[in-house]
Amino acid sequence: MDMTPDRQILPDGREIVQRGEWNDTPTSKAFRQQDLYSTFFGTSVNDEIERRLFGDVDARGSKAVRAFIGTDMRAWHEHFNDFFEFLDIQKIRTPGWGEPWRWVLGLRRP
Repeated sequence: MDMTPDRQILPDGREIVQRGEWNDTPTSKAFRQQDLYSTFFGTSVNDEIERRLFGDVDARGSKAVRAFIGTDMRAWHEHFNDFFEFLDIQKIRTPGWGEPWRWVLGLRRP
């Protein structure tokens, strides 16, 4: 992912980011690292660490994200804590998770 995309200053002073990887990257692949918590022994891959540490949070987080995509306010209320727990866990389990979000939110210039 290009963390320093080309920028253009418009005549009215606004700054825009030129088309880059953000526009072409599906969210499922934007902040992904393959086999981050997997262990390898020869050709065997074991993802038990991932499943045991994060399986329950991922399952609840998935339901929470689906709830917030929808328009059912009751579902939002039901999954509120799970949604934010899921986001918090992403900070722990994903190296460098915060950097792209600080850039997206404009809190840090690349």
